[in-house]
Amino acid sequence: NIILTDEGNSNYKSWDMAPRFHTRDAALFLSRHHGATLSLLSHTLSIESYYFAKNKVYSTENDLEIKSLNKTTEIVDIKSERRGGNYSLISIDVLNEFKKAKNGDVVFFLNRRGTSGYVGCGDCGNVLKCPNCNLSLTHHQDKNILKCHYCQFSEPMPIVCKNCKGVNVATHGAGTQLAEELIKKITAKTLDPRPVIRIDSDESGLVKLETEEDKIIICTQLAWPHLMWSKIKLFVFLDADTPLFIPEYKTIENLWQQIRDVQYKITADATFLIQTGYPEHQVFKSLYDPDLFYTEQLAERRVLGYPPFKYMLKLLVGNPKSNIVEAEANKVHTKLSALTKTVFGIKILGPLETSPYHYNEQYWQVILAKIGYENYKQNTKLLQANVPENWKIDPNPNSLLTH
Repeated sequence: NIILTDEGNSNYKSWDMAPRFHTRDAALFLSRHHGATLSLLSHTLSIESYYFAKNKVYSTENDLEIKSLNKTTEIVDIKSERRGGNYSLISIDVLNEFKKAKNGDVVFFLNRRGTSGYVGCGDCGNVLKCPNCNLSLTHHQDKNILKCHYCQFSEPMPIVCKNCKGVNVATHGAGTQLAEELIKKITAKTLDPRPVIRIDSDESGLVKLETEEDKIIICTQLAWPHLMWSKIKLFVFLDADTPLFIPEYKTIENLWQQIRDVQYKITADATFLIQTGYPEHQVFKSLYDPDLFYTEQLAERRVLGYPPFKYMLKLLVGNPKSNIVEAEANKVHTKLSALTKTVFGIKILGPLETSPYHYNEQYWQVILAKIGYENYKQNTKLLQANVPENWKIDPNPNSLLTH
């Protein structure tokens, strides 16, 4: 027997080094070659496994039913807070629940480092970006610098806009540093004795989580494997909206998995609050009707030709010079398009710039192949055999354009 637990966890996909396999796929191949029984266990199935189970590609003992996990989850509408004049990172509802949770651990989750998400000019609209990666720079108030979290480029926070020389330069969005400062001010006013701990890749405080004392934790997902979930009395998603607008086909599913993971791990007497400006979004509407989430996501993926309706192959190439990588990507795209012109079930897309375009001191281009499941193994081998050796091949990728 092969038993794969937490089947929907995105960390089962290897993406940073070859071979870039998915553990579920490896387990499937192993079970077939050895005549073993493979059991996929999860409180929240991936969209692909849900589809295959519903369509009897995977066998189930009973009719597949994804249950609601926690009836006490509350959605806090930030838009109504803004209309009422509260522009703080923390809503009145969250603040009230925080004051009630006088013992145990309190966790504020914000999957973004720094003080603010980006810095822009209110006069001309210019957003300050990294000269290497072309991504928005994050403001760190403690050092008053702008920093790129991909290539580590940094520069002082400007007084005037580089584009129009205007003085209306402002920070937007929020990060873990800003949340830490705000929560420390609240605990100082309320005389809360619990220590405030920030855990992200800028702050090596994981050892502080091992203590038995009650604490207040501001963290990214880096801290999740180290949290004492049974001690948590209040868990807050400070910003659940950012993933809703990232143009990657699995970001909504990843948010769904995160929310359901919290619901599964916290105790029955704990409170779970999610702050959002879009309470009508399918991911929030589906918390008490999980089948609705899978139905709507599958409808979108069917239209767009994404898994589980097509098999995806991501082909990557990098070079220190952008003109060289663009020329090579165009050459390979032309070759693959001609090769598959008469082959049924293959669609070649690209070449496209990755995000960030400049990563690990190289510029990157990606070609995507959508392959029908009829002959996907044979057609995958065909494409791989015609891609130069310096290209990276990522089957069944978690992301299409991001690293």
